[in-house]
Amino acid sequence: MSDPPPLVVVSGLPGVGKSRVSRLLADRLDAALVRTDVVRTDLFSDPQYTDEEVKRVYAAVRERARETLARDGRAVLDGTYRRRRFREDVAVMAADCDIDSVFVRVVCGESVVRKRIAQRTDTASDAAFE
Repeated sequence: MSDPPPLVVVSGLPGVGKSRVSRLLADRLDAALVRTDVVRTDLFSDPQYTDEEVKRVYAAVRERARETLARDGRAVLDGTYRRRRFREDVAVMAADCDIDSVFVRVVCGESVVRKRIAQRTDTASDAAFE
């Protein structure tokens, strides 16, 4: 079996379970976990989710990933990555670092998502179903 790639990007809509998948992958791969929700709260005390804020968050995630890869060798990124540009930017960063990457999209049924979001407590995410 071949070695797993140094960079795994986990994407999906809010509530589908991507943070759980990301944590499991980070544990299994002995990788650092970089979450957009955590980076957002590090950057903004009261995020407004403007286009400029979102761009800054994803740029900061890429920078943290680059630093983590240089230091620790493995990273798992957790975010919606709903904009193609953000996925492409990560792919370019991986190519610049001369590392392999894999993108994982997490999906699940709408009723499950509604239930998960309604039951959230103590989470970095403030996403609502809407």
